[in-house]
Amino acid sequence: MKRVAAAILVAGVVPAAASATESTIYPGVGIGKVKLGMTLSQVKRALRGKLMLPSGRQRLSGGKQYAEYIWNYSEYRVGFVDGKAAVIGTFLRRQRVNGLGVGSDREVVKANLGAVTCRAAQQLPGAGGRYVRVLPQNDTEYGLPAVRAHGVRPVCVLGPDGRATVFYTGGEYCDSITKKCEKYVVREVLVTRPYTTRSFVQADAPWLPR
Repeated sequence: MKRVAAAILVAGVVPAAASATESTIYPGVGIGKVKLGMTLSQVKRALRGKLMLPSGRQRLSGGKQYAEYIWNYSEYRVGFVDGKAAVIGTFLRRQRVNGLGVGSDREVVKANLGAVTCRAAQQLPGAGGRYVRVLPQNDTEYGLPAVRAHGVRPVCVLGPDGRATVFYTGGEYCDSITKKCEKYVVREVLVTRPYTTRSFVQADAPWLPR
């Protein structure tokens, strides 16, 4: 009987340990149970039990509408274009791809995932949701990531059809004068697809559908 109980205990522990290291960020596809192309109803079912709040809206070129929601105070944020998920973001450390995600070193993400320095293609065709590579010579100053007005540029895993998995980073151990930091770690991960050529902010969100 003791041997049976021990076997059951081990059987119960092993899957939990395995799930802790399972990749839940799927580049170009989605994060966890939320996938690009899902409707709001499908995302609500996938994240059932989590608090949902409207975050903002935009009117896009071509008459399209962008609406964004957050769940559990930014555990997830999902942007919908004409009712389909086009941007999925998370601040959760447990969401990983090959063991990397929020909290990971920027340079480790680049080395292990083949990520490249990137920027939003705001002035290019297909700007909404589209990211483009930044050449290495335009990304460094004094051997460190170049500091911009809003910090350092993110790094991306660029996929087919313009899809991107974007790792936004923040500095740690920073010099208050030079603004340079010893390292940069991931703060948020986005999975996105191109969805428009141009956009302008319309308003914040009271009308968003529930």
